[in-house]
Amino acid sequence: MDSRAYQRVSQPNPRFMQIQQHTMQGHLGQPDPRYAPAQHNTMQGYVGQPNPTYMQAQHNTMQGYVGQPNPTYMQAQHNTMQGYVGQPNPTYMPAQHNAMQGYVGQPNPTYMPAQHNAMQGYVGGPNPTYMPAQQNTMQGQVGQPNKYIEAMQNARQENWVPRGPQNPWHLNRFRPQKNEEQPDPWQKISSLKTQIQDCQGREQMTQEKYVAAEKKVSDLNKQVSDLHSESSNAAAKAQSHIEEIGEHLHWAACQETGNFLQQINELKDQLSEANMKLQQQDKSAAEDQRTMEDLQDRQEQDGSMDKSLKAEVHKLKIELSRAKKACLLSKLTKNSAAGKEPQAKGQEELQHKLDKAKKDIEDKAAEHMEMQTALRSEIKELTAKLCSEETLTAQSHVKALEMEVQLQTAKLWTEQLKQETENKKVEAALTKAEQENSTLQRTLQEREGEWAQRKVTLETRLVDLESGIQEAKLHTQQLEQEAKENQKVKAALKKAEEEKAIIQRTLQQKEEEWAQREAILESRLVDLESRMVAVFEQKLKKRKRNWLVRLFT
Repeated sequence: MDSRAYQRVSQPNPRFMQIQQHTMQGHLGQPDPRYAPAQHNTMQGYVGQPNPTYMQAQHNTMQGYVGQPNPTYMQAQHNTMQGYVGQPNPTYMPAQHNAMQGYVGQPNPTYMPAQHNAMQGYVGGPNPTYMPAQQNTMQGQVGQPNKYIEAMQNARQENWVPRGPQNPWHLNRFRPQKNEEQPDPWQKISSLKTQIQDCQGREQMTQEKYVAAEKKVSDLNKQVSDLHSESSNAAAKAQSHIEEIGEHLHWAACQETGNFLQQINELKDQLSEANMKLQQQDKSAAEDQRTMEDLQDRQEQDGSMDKSLKAEVHKLKIELSRAKKACLLSKLTKNSAAGKEPQAKGQEELQHKLDKAKKDIEDKAAEHMEMQTALRSEIKELTAKLCSEETLTAQSHVKALEMEVQLQTAKLWTEQLKQETENKKVEAALTKAEQENSTLQRTLQEREGEWAQRKVTLETRLVDLESGIQEAKLHTQQLEQEAKENQKVKAALKKAEEEKAIIQRTLQQKEEEWAQREAILESRLVDLESRMVAVFEQKLKKRKRNWLVRLFT
């Protein structure tokens, strides 16, 4: 076979290879916008080699940038000018990500340090400081190395196939090795679900433990409050008992002093009654003296009355004598003048008057005698009474002296009784106080022993409670730490699930792309095989003709 023909067959012509693609895409007789720069490639010296300016035309068509500049590959010309022909430019490596993130024509803060990489000497190579920038941005770890990107980068570097004249249509993609087993995403999802369930169970257990610890702490606080209330109630009861005993002692002392004062008041009443009797006796003696003086005055008056009666009797006698004389004279005159009958009447009348006067005088004399006898009897009685009153006054003086002596003795006795009663009361109160103090001391000692035991028990309980509270606090801290760890695990699981979803989406997209590309390549291979068969048949025919021509010539 001719070497030039073999070279033409083994090396594809880019302009000729696009005819079939144009026919498949419906661009018959029309220029394909994706392959329009083929003539320019030939003019620029890229004959038989891909032009980096237009290498991404197929990708632009897939992304929907047909006939429009793709912002992802706008910097290809700049790459060519900078000397990165056929190599990625680290300054503009994240252009595709910028376009996906919405930073078209604007600097992406995720890949802002690209210029710094070029300045640091990492031109044409990855900068370890900013290698995981894209993945870090997706994971929320900006400016930190991400461990999830290293495996992908290593696999890409191992399976990297450079472009060249032998494979101009080769697309850079991730190709897993044949012997490498791909992880099952469903198994990973199930394992993550089991981890989530375990975390939820642990969280529930920690929550239950936290609730139980809180309940235990509340119960212990309640017990402490009950013990404090019991101790306060016991102290209040002891104080009330002591106050009752003091009140009882005070009441007993007041009652005894009241009885003593009552006795003293009774003695004072007796003394006042004796003094009243003495005063009455003195008054009766004074009245007796007054009556004696009155009797003496009456005796003197009676003597004067006797003298007046005698004078009156003498006057009456004189008048009677005169009346008799007058009667005689009148009789004489009347007898001489009138006769005997009128004289008799006048004499009778005079006699009757004289009888009346005698009777009156006798009555007065009898009354006077009776008065004298009564006065004499009264005088005798009064004299007897005077003697008896003198004796009574003497007796009263003696009795008064005796009463004074009795009063003094009673006072002394009352004072002695007071002192004795006071001493007895004091002794009784002291004995009672001693007994009550002894009982109180006993009760207080018993209570102190009980309180000491209670204090010991309370202290032990408090120590137990403090230890329990510390344990509960430590347990709560552990639970909080576990809850935080669980939250972190949940967040990591959520992020992993999101990453899995993103990876699955990208895998699905890549699988779809790979399927489309495989179909295109298979169709191309079939066409190429058919064409190669046709070319070989034509060559064989030509050779046969040449052979026949040689034979017949």
